[in-house]
Amino acid sequence: MEFGLHESIPIYAGGLGVLAGDFLKGAIGYGTACFGVGLLYRCGYFTQKINPNGYQEEVYIEFENHLIR
Repeated sequence: MEFGLHESIPIYAGGLGVLAGDFLKGAIGYGTACFGVGLLYRCGYFTQKINPNGYQEEVYIEFENHLIR
């Protein structure tokens, strides 16, 4: 469900998502016809920061989905 295609599209957490993205990009490099099906979230995964009281706060950064078209 996640593909690490580019850092501007934060829909992967690492590990298998990066591997899936590398697989797709590698197949395209060989001229193989393939595609991936996944979910495109408007904000991707959140980043976190710690507030002055020591609690985690989530920060969702919306990305430009026109980059995918």
